[in-house]
Amino acid sequence: MIFSNILDVYELTQSLLSSLEDTLEATEENETPLIGLCFEELAEVFHALLTIVLHLIAGSYALVSVCLSKKMKLLPISVSPICI
Repeated sequence: MIFSNILDVYELTQSLLSSLEDTLEATEENETPLIGLCFEELAEVFHALLTIVLHLIAGSYALVSVCLSKKMKLLPISVSPICI
């Protein structure tokens, strides 16, 4: 569950780095690069990914809580937590 959207995170990181590089290359000498715009352009994508991650974390905590409250054993996590 933790790494279920790792490709989305990777793509966001690549987009951000590319945008930062482009901004730095386009900045004239002795000017301050306006890198804040790079983050602003990707804010909506970042918010969407953050929402997914928070949802996954909440689901994981809920599952662990249920398993612990029923004194169930947690199997090692390979893809997602499973209680028996």
